[in-house]
Amino acid sequence: MNEGNSSKFYNIGLSYKKADVATRSKFSISPDNQIKLLNTLKQKGSEGAVVISTCNRIEIFGFAKHPFELIEELCN
Repeated sequence: MNEGNSSKFYNIGLSYKKADVATRSKFSISPDNQIKLLNTLKQKGSEGAVVISTCNRIEIFGFAKHPFELIEELCN
């Protein structure tokens, strides 16, 4: 990681512990859309990210200057 970069590692997401099925289904992401999301994050300067999507949770682990960068992409 470049020391001059102010990126930090964040984990954002939701799971069955915090959101009901109806809410989680709104954030369901197909494998093709996972690739698009990762490519978008890369184009915006993320040094790396991982998406985990199951029936019970969706999470993004990644580098960003602010967690809202990851949240915004999850919501798109």
